[in-house]
Order: sequence, then structure tokens, then C-alpha cells
Amino acid sequence: HEVLNAKQHEKEAEIITQAGRPGAVTIATNMAGRGVDILLGGNPEGLARAALRRQGVDLTAASGSQWQKALAEAESMVERDRQVVLDAGGLFVLGTERHEARRIDNQLRGRSGRQGDPGETRFYLSLDDDLMRRFANDNVKRLMKTAGFPEDEAIEHGMISKSIEQAQIRVEGHNFDIRKRVVEYDDVVNRQREIIYAQRLDWLAKDADQLHSDYLTMIDDQVAAAVEDIFAADSQGEHLDAAAMYQQLASNGLPLPEAITAENIDDAEPEDLTAAINEHIGALFEEKKQLLEEAREGLMEVAERQTVIRALDHYWQRHLTDLDILREGIGLQAIAQKDPLVEYQRQGFQMFRVVEDTYRQFASRNIFLVQPAVVQTPQRRRQMREYRPDAFIGNTDRPAQQTVRKSNRRPGRNKPCWCGSGKKYKQCHMREDQLSGKFQQAG
Repeated sequence: HEVLNAKQHEKEAEIITQAGRPGAVTIATNMAGRGVDILLGGNPEGLARAALRRQGVDLTAASGSQWQKALAEAESMVERDRQVVLDAGGLFVLGTERHEARRIDNQLRGRSGRQGDPGETRFYLSLDDDLMRRFANDNVKRLMKTAGFPEDEAIEHGMISKSIEQAQIRVEGHNFDIRKRVVEYDDVVNRQREIIYAQRLDWLAKDADQLHSDYLTMIDDQVAAAVEDIFAADSQGEHLDAAAMYQQLASNGLPLPEAITAENIDDAEPEDLTAAINEHIGALFEEKKQLLEEAREGLMEVAERQTVIRALDHYWQRHLTDLDILREGIGLQAIAQKDPLVEYQRQGFQMFRVVEDTYRQFASRNIFLVQPAVVQTPQRRRQMREYRPDAFIGNTDRPAQQTVRKSNRRPGRNKPCWCGSGKKYKQCHMREDQLSGKFQQAG
């Protein structure tokens, strides 16, 4: 007999093709399709290759005449064996359990009746199998106990077949509900992803003028929301004093005008306060644009676009991780008699609103931190290297002033050591250099 398992996966197709030979017994852990036909009598091409290998012939070097001779002999043998198998009743498929899906059982049945070939299929099933224990009712088991059937006696009855089929239908429905539930959970993320991707594409597609205008509008909206928050908190009974209101407003990271202080902030009306801050920020925003444009034309557009895109990407990635964590424990909402899917949708939407607000706050604040890079020309760097304090006239006899500075050549802890030993710096000279002050050298 042949046993199909993980040890013979390379010969799997060859074993299946010869499962229709007379007397062949093929044991498979779980065989349904495998992509190979089972021909009654065997597969002539496979038998021809096996015959050539037994003769010591290399299949890649075999001549055409050798192959034709071996194939003719195999076809003749297969024709005789086919008749033997037909007389015996064809292929017999024996199943030791019923699958959860009726489709798999039907595929196995189809093996025994390929294109009109005769055959027979028989399944054996224990009432203690998972399929019957979890999804079937106890009518069959109660009937056996009432009638006094021995536990090892086989029972064939239409009621049993019907009970098994009903159990499979329940399993298929259960699995369908699981897949449907997964799609419903994924749909929450997909809708949020569509919104984020649309916003991201919109920021990327804007021209320079529209980008600058929309960026300033986004900052104005953040200012209005921050002012509204502090006055709303005060009106809801939190009784924020002027210092607390100023501190909460300043915590957003947006620059405030000097005219607004912790002493007078509570005297201003929300509309006047918003207008004053927006006017101040608008002036700073234009100064930032002028500074960056002087360094390089178009630099302000690059800074605005990169700042908002990086903020959006960063907080969206964190949001996806948070949604995975939320999904892992959302099933516990069922204990509180709540639908986990509805709670996942509700809490996921709240988290998404926070993401939208947070990335806009981050982008509004960080644009004011952008500074143009100072690029030294090769001539300037050469002049800095050639500069010496003792190079002035009248100072030739005076020794150069010694200043201690930290060398930038000190390797990192996990970098290769400077001595060339191949070891990490922390495992080689790091402690010695720290004690000797090797990298605090005269310059």
C-alpha cells in the first residue's frame, strides 16, 4: 500500500495516478482534488517511466524508440488491468470521517465515478466525532441507547444520514457567518482607509498656492477649536482661571501673540481671541514662507506637503495598530449584552475622529519648526580648515589657543571598534576611551 503524507509530497501525484490499479491500496490523510485523475487500470505514461527507471535508463537521455516501446507495453498492461478493475466493481473510496463541508465529501464520491466509471463510496462516522458532537442533535445517540445497540455495531439508516447532513449544513452556516462577520469588521477599516487615502491624495494633488491657502485654513481651524475648547470647559462648570485657560491654549503648541497673556485671556471674547491669534499666526506663517523661499525657491511648498503627509501617515499607522488591539477584545462587549460589531464600529469611529484631529494639530504645530538647512560651499569649508588663531601678523610667537571639543569621530556602542579588531566598540575600547578621555582632544 501507499501512504500519502508530508514525507512523500514529491511523489504525491505519481502515487495518486496509480491508485486505480488492481489491488492498489492508497491511504491519504485528506484527499479530495490534488489535481490528478485516477484512471482505472493505472496511468500508462507513469508506468512507462517507472519501467525505464527499473531498467537503469536515464529518462532525459532515453531515445524515442525506447520510450515508444515502454509506452506500448504499459498501455497494453493498463488495458488488461482496466478490465480486471471493472469486473471487480471499479474504484472503492472508503472515508473514515465526514468533512464539515459537504463539498469535500462529494469530491471524494466523484473519485469513484469518474466520467461514468463504476465505483462505490462508503463513509464511517463515530457519534463522538467533532461534527456530530458539536453540531448534531442527540436523537441518534438516544435511539441507540433505547434500542440497546452495542457501541461497536454499525448502523445504516436514512435518519442517520439525514442527521449527518443537517450537521454539515449547520457547520457550513456557522463558517459562513464567521466569514461574513470578518468582512463586516474589515469594512469598518476599509471605509476609514478610503477617507484617509482621499485626504492624502488631495494634499498631494494641490498646487503650491492652493496648498498654502488650505494649510493656513487648517491652522485657523485648529485655533478656533482650541479657543472653543477652553471656553466650553469654563462654561461647563470646570471654572478655569485665566492661568489655566492660557496654559491649556498654549499646550496646543501654536504660537500666541504677546498681547495675550495669562492675566487678560479671560477678559477676551472667543471671537476676538480667535481673530487675534489667527492674525498673529498668519503673519508668522508668511514670515516662514519668505524665509524658506529665500533659502530655495519652492521650499515652502515642499515643507508644507511633507509635514502634513508625514503626520497623516504616522498617525494612520498607529491607528491601524490600535484597531487591531480593539478588535482582539471587543468580543467581551457581548457580556454586557452589546453587539461587539456595533461597539467596534462606534469606538473605531471615535478613534478615527481623534486621528484626523491629531494629525492636523501635529502638522499645524510642526510647520513653524521647519528651518532651512545651512549648506557650506567647498570654498567655505576649506577656509574654515585653513583658519588658525596664530596666523595673524604680530602673533607668530604666541602659541595657538587650545580649546577642548568633543570629537565627532567617536564610534557608536554597537559599531565596529576603531582599532580594527572587528569587535563591537562597547566590547573593546569603549571603557578605556571613557577613562582616558580619548575623544576629548585638543583642536
